[in-house]
Amino acid sequence: MLLSLAPMSLVQDPPRPTSTHGSAQKPAWPDPRQGVIEDARRRQHRRRRRLAIFAFVAAAGLMALAFVLEGSQATSAHTGTAGRGGAAAQTASSASGFDVRLAPTLEVGRAGWQIFYEEDGKQTGGESTGPALSSEPIFAGYGSGNSHRSVHDVLTTSNVASMLADGKTRIPTVALPGLPYGLRAVHIVTPITPEEQRIPPGLGGESHGPSSLVPLDAAGRPIPSKPNHLDPSQGTIHSWEYPASTPEGACGLRASGLTGLTAQGGKALSAIRPYPAQRVGGQIAGHAFLPCVSVLYHLAGMPLQALILLDAAQPGARAAALPDFKPVRGAPGYVNEGSLTARRAAGAWLVVGQGRGVAQRVEVLRHLSALVRLGSSVPASAGVAEAGHGNTPPPASSPTTLRVAPALEAGALGWAYLKTEAGSGSGGSCCSALTHPAGLLDASKDLGPGSGPWWTATVLAAPEVAAVSVEGRPPVRTQSGGLPYGMRFAVVAVKNAGVTPAAFDVHGRRIATQGFEPAPKPHEFEGPYAPRTWTAPSTPPAGGPCQISASGMSGLTPIGGKVVPQVKGYRLFESHAFQSCADTYYALGGSTLQAAVLLDAEHPGATPAALPYMTASAVAAGVFDAPGGFMGGGHAGNSNLTAERLPGAWLVLTGGSGHAQQLEVLRHLHAAVHL
Repeated sequence: MLLSLAPMSLVQDPPRPTSTHGSAQKPAWPDPRQGVIEDARRRQHRRRRRLAIFAFVAAAGLMALAFVLEGSQATSAHTGTAGRGGAAAQTASSASGFDVRLAPTLEVGRAGWQIFYEEDGKQTGGESTGPALSSEPIFAGYGSGNSHRSVHDVLTTSNVASMLADGKTRIPTVALPGLPYGLRAVHIVTPITPEEQRIPPGLGGESHGPSSLVPLDAAGRPIPSKPNHLDPSQGTIHSWEYPASTPEGACGLRASGLTGLTAQGGKALSAIRPYPAQRVGGQIAGHAFLPCVSVLYHLAGMPLQALILLDAAQPGARAAALPDFKPVRGAPGYVNEGSLTARRAAGAWLVVGQGRGVAQRVEVLRHLSALVRLGSSVPASAGVAEAGHGNTPPPASSPTTLRVAPALEAGALGWAYLKTEAGSGSGGSCCSALTHPAGLLDASKDLGPGSGPWWTATVLAAPEVAAVSVEGRPPVRTQSGGLPYGMRFAVVAVKNAGVTPAAFDVHGRRIATQGFEPAPKPHEFEGPYAPRTWTAPSTPPAGGPCQISASGMSGLTPIGGKVVPQVKGYRLFESHAFQSCADTYYALGGSTLQAAVLLDAEHPGATPAALPYMTASAVAAGVFDAPGGFMGGGHAGNSNLTAERLPGAWLVLTGGSGHAQQLEVLRHLHAAVHL
């Protein structure tokens, strides 16, 4: 039965709750598009990571997720122990402007939370995780920071009174406005010294912040933990996308009386089970919610996601209140937080997200009925036309340019690339090597109004590839676009971000791929080919096939780098490509430079091809350069490249204060290659 509420003109966006962080606006809440379509869900930065009680490693795991911030230094409320880098770890409480907020997960079949970390009223990052468990006192953790400090937030269960950092300093946990069910948190800020600031991310240098955190109870005793590494589904998940038929599940949504509302697809859960506390080793701490059905609707050109949330521990019981949701003015019985609006539906919650705003979400909620049949099944979606999603035409591609440069980090094979798309700026990544005649460099999802299921993807292709086809659609012609060595590229629309394009020659014949082994994942070479990382005052591991050293230049100091202990050749479709066997970062007068030794990717030790875009230096014999920053700036700063040809290799230098400094440093570098 639908509720009769006030006219729509009286429904207003709810006032923002009074914040302890001043006038800064609270960060946006979860994008409800997440979890609807499989391709969209792949974009979620999902982390169901559980932290062991005596092995909370602050830097490596957490800083990989760090958002690079330039916010102000948080006020210190407590001084802790010195970190491994020599800086004092400092902790701050909610009084100094940090908060952590939870929103229910939107992934059908799995209980858990989306976590949003705030400092001084600004969102610093987020993650997804499972529910808090009584068996794991450390619930979640997140790292962020900037070049001057490292920040770590740790969430705990209600029985954790303090954390013991590095076995020396107690840091009290605090209750926060955004944390329900008695959950608590600590906020650890560690200054980074100027010397540490020069170590580029990913070098694996000294950690910032405590290397271990042990949860303590009110009496100061360590709290035992039973880490959970499971990510259990609480039933069988059925997905669909128009024009496929709508499945049945234990929950369903019925729409009626709203002109223009169409269903596009979604997920349904059948054979629902309570959260398997015995199997994972702990009961849910507080409460958690289980999405049992999700439907993506479109209304007036806007996508909206509707879900039913059950109690995760007891799906048939009345679900707890949604944390931090506030009543909607002019709409009794409706609550809202950020981009999510909800109302009760018997013991469950009916939630709608996204859309044009709270008024449109309330309008949709008024025309939805929630059906929960735990002992039987109902259609996941009923009462509304299913149209528009599957037959949405591919988006028109924007004019795009592509540039490539050899990847310099040791262990990298192939190309770093920079893609510039009209109207959407530039982006790039590392690394791609063609062990298939054509491969996706990247794929971006446009989930705006009417975009349907399409991704826009960039394909890098070998010289002989005249056209590529994805997912059985008509071939798209490739273009040279100024790429080196005759390589080509194309911009295509795809529905699956992991698709491998089919490649065709100028005669329309498909290009065979037999005999070409898959390329190793970037920076994930295994066994004897895995790069070894070092940081000063240590020296590079001995015995590697490639070595870099410097001499005779005052102030030039090695910071760290990577060395590959063994190299091998890879059969590639590119006419020329490179692999890096060693790289070293140097500090000089406030600048950071990166040097690397590049080998031929297919035949290490053979004379490698000329480096793309580079010309002979007018001021130094045997030296080549590509000034002007033809690629985006990297960890080393200035993106000009300067290189010297060696027997069977290239010695390449980037970063620093500019081309002149690169030339001077290159004169004092030495590289040895022993294959």
